[in-house]
Amino acid sequence: VIENIGDGHSAGIEAEIRARPAPGLTLFAGGTRIKSVIDSIYPDLVSPVTTVPGQRLPFVPNYTLSGGGEWEHALGGSGWDVFANGTETYTGNYTTYFQHPPGSPQNPLLGDYAIANFRVGMHNERWTADLGVANAFDRRAIVSLSPVQALFTSYGLRLPAGANIDDMQMWRPRTFTLTFRAKF
Repeated sequence: VIENIGDGHSAGIEAEIRARPAPGLTLFAGGTRIKSVIDSIYPDLVSPVTTVPGQRLPFVPNYTLSGGGEWEHALGGSGWDVFANGTETYTGNYTTYFQHPPGSPQNPLLGDYAIANFRVGMHNERWTADLGVANAFDRRAIVSLSPVQALFTSYGLRLPAGANIDDMQMWRPRTFTLTFRAKF
């Protein structure tokens, strides 16, 4: 069953600053603060919910922070530049489910993770070659959780011992990339 649960709103602030402290070096930092809540619940919903006005909207973190930098340097008069960059992004806590109160076993708070990415390489007007690593510290962050098992058992159904049918999505593991590009 897919239905609209009610009305909600969000309000927040976002800020970013960039600086170039030295030739070829750019640094940045930024962040957001968002408050998102359910304002009202529609009557006569098909699915029973314990959601109440004032509850957080799912998938909206309270805040995010990010920072990083990029360095680029020309290799003499060769026409080639070398570069390196890195970013770190922090995601505050959030929920992923409407039907139960935030922080309950059926709707745990997720988030509070940071992911770092790095890239080094070289390029000229036509060619680029770089080596990158995403999720450099191999953070095993759960980004979405649908508590299928909680719904299953709330109807009095039982699972075999040790079984779990929750639907969970995780941030991708550490990933290395080697990229070559050409402009024609």
